[in-house]
Amino acid sequence: MLMREVAMTCPNCNAPIDDEMKFCIVCGIGVFPSSRKAKMTPLTRFILNNVLLFGGVVIFWTIVFPAGLSAYATGERQSVASRGRDLRTCIDFRDTDLLPKTLLTSTSQPKNAISSRIFTTSTEYFKAIYDEEHVGTTNWYPVVQGFDYEMLSGAGVSTCRNQRLTSQNNIWAVAANVTNEDDDRIPVLITRNVNVKEIERIVNHGLTTNDFAKNIRVDSRQPFTKKGYVIYFKGGGCFCSACPKKLGDIFGNQELPPRDPSKPPIVYLMP
Repeated sequence: MLMREVAMTCPNCNAPIDDEMKFCIVCGIGVFPSSRKAKMTPLTRFILNNVLLFGGVVIFWTIVFPAGLSAYATGERQSVASRGRDLRTCIDFRDTDLLPKTLLTSTSQPKNAISSRIFTTSTEYFKAIYDEEHVGTTNWYPVVQGFDYEMLSGAGVSTCRNQRLTSQNNIWAVAANVTNEDDDRIPVLITRNVNVKEIERIVNHGLTTNDFAKNIRVDSRQPFTKKGYVIYFKGGGCFCSACPKKLGDIFGNQELPPRDPSKPPIVYLMP
């Protein structure tokens, strides 16, 4: 039997192919032997090249680009969580004398510059923790050691560099009126993009199984906009998540008892 003259080899596996083959019999790849390739018109080549280019663009925007954005968002959340952990290390959330109040109920001697004041924003509170009023003088005495304004920034919110903190440089909402008797699952530190009204209701009036499936509401603001949030609890635990998540997820799908109604309600001070 006469052998067919070999015109070229498969570009994929180097198996012999000829002008009549449409597919390599070894690896199955489509081939363009010399005679058919020569018959391709400029228009055909143009269409083929653009189809391949379009396919590459589609793959990039549908697979590669979203994966890159997801990794970037995860990195930002982890960075903010790390700064929150540094903040929690400086301010022991279980020492409620270091947490802000909106109403003074004790007549005992104040233990520090925080327990003797009332606050309306978390920015006021952090300025007092840092003793911003006396920065640069011999009378500067921060309430806690190691605290700095870099712990209040991240994920698109810049750090205050001039020692004059404003709400634009503060990403945290802080729980006020927390007591020693309150549950360790009470959120104390929450990124400011979270709508805290529903959390306020729960920490004061309790969480039941009927609330587990309710969504956490977030606003379109930095940090993260509607893509995630970070929460630190009185006991020191952290919840760092992408959206959406349920209230049950935050509290470990366990009910939270109501607080003593004779105590001032917990409120969240926004920046």
